[in-house]
Amino acid sequence: MKKVMLPLIALFLFTGVITAQDAATALKKAKKALTNANISTDGEVTAKELATASENIDIAAAGVSTVGEKDVYKLWETKTDIYNSISRRYISKRYLDPTSVPAVTTNPALEAYNAADAGLKVAVKKWQKSKMTTNLLETASYLLNYGGYFYEAQDFKNSYASFKAGMDARKILKDNGVDDFLPTDEEYNQQVYSTAICASLAGEKEASLALFQQLYDINYPEPAIYEGLFKAKAETDEDAALAILGKGRELFPDDQGLLVTEINYYLNNGKLETLTGKLKTGIEKDPDNISFITTLGQVYDELGNKELEAGDLVKSQEYKELAMNYFEQSLAKDKNNYTAMYNIGVIYYNKAAVLTKEMQDLESDLSKSGTEKYNAKQKEVYTMFDKALPYFKDAEKIEPNDMGTLIALKEIFAKKNDLATSNEFKSRIEKLNNNEVIEASFFK
Repeated sequence: MKKVMLPLIALFLFTGVITAQDAATALKKAKKALTNANISTDGEVTAKELATASENIDIAAAGVSTVGEKDVYKLWETKTDIYNSISRRYISKRYLDPTSVPAVTTNPALEAYNAADAGLKVAVKKWQKSKMTTNLLETASYLLNYGGYFYEAQDFKNSYASFKAGMDARKILKDNGVDDFLPTDEEYNQQVYSTAICASLAGEKEASLALFQQLYDINYPEPAIYEGLFKAKAETDEDAALAILGKGRELFPDDQGLLVTEINYYLNNGKLETLTGKLKTGIEKDPDNISFITTLGQVYDELGNKELEAGDLVKSQEYKELAMNYFEQSLAKDKNNYTAMYNIGVIYYNKAAVLTKEMQDLESDLSKSGTEKYNAKQKEVYTMFDKALPYFKDAEKIEPNDMGTLIALKEIFAKKNDLATSNEFKSRIEKLNNNEVIEASFFK
């Protein structure tokens, strides 16, 4: 077996080598195809020739180390020209009719940028540097176009990569005496801002931190800077992050994005008492924002749970009533608000659970008075389950695969002695436990 395998490996390695002749031939083919594309008036022919040009220039670039010294610059210049042509053609067609071109998946402008950067590093003659900076200036604008296309497609990693290359191109151009790309501070800072947003959305934390900090230092008037910088710093320097968020809230008190960021911070860190006041402020500024109303209900519900654990039943009940009020407000604005309907069901269900415990404590008293108290408490239990049931039914119609809803429905129907329905929900719970998906609601 070893004697058979060694020649095969040697053959594989041999076929992967690009010779000087291969690279030089590919470069000639690429230049010829580019010329054909430039003189063609037939769109299909142009596209075909550019495809041939790009295929061959990539082969040549892969073998650049085998190309003669005098041809290295020409290789990078040709590659820049080819990918600029591809970029220009796509952008023009998209501008005239976006539906006439496929969705963006590749970035020829980034290929052109890398080639121009490599070309400038080997350019020694004045005309070579002039030609390549002219190419790069064209490429830079294409990079911003492609960054925008990827952003629209919510491909933030590629959007950030394109915008970053555009910013890098600007620096290279300025280093070579060209100030025509993003020439004003306003244009430049706007592009830094767009790049920072994409970096943040792409999960590029270090890059977004540096870009947001750059804008923060010049007091750039955008609230998202404070939001982005807070998120970038929150894990490593919480105090500094909160100071930045606080400054942003002072400068932009009506900005909903900063308010939501602040709310989420207090919610995630269990600082619920502080959060209630901030949520009320949010509701005052935007009374139709169901999210604020529902979240405030959840905050009061959680505060009620904390007081119950601490043994303060009166305070717990007060918080639960406040929670119920805000959940009902949410449903009044949106009858299909799942979070609100589910949580109302949970409040009634938990009340039933507390009453059930009280009822069980009365079981040992067999006197007439004890029996009457037991029966009265049992009636209260059933009343709470009856109040909870319609909310869980509605919640199950919206989210038939929610485990909490299914468990509640199973227990309620068991308490009501409807064992057939209770067993149906028991079966559905077992399906979820087996990673099966429930296709339809029981109540539809």
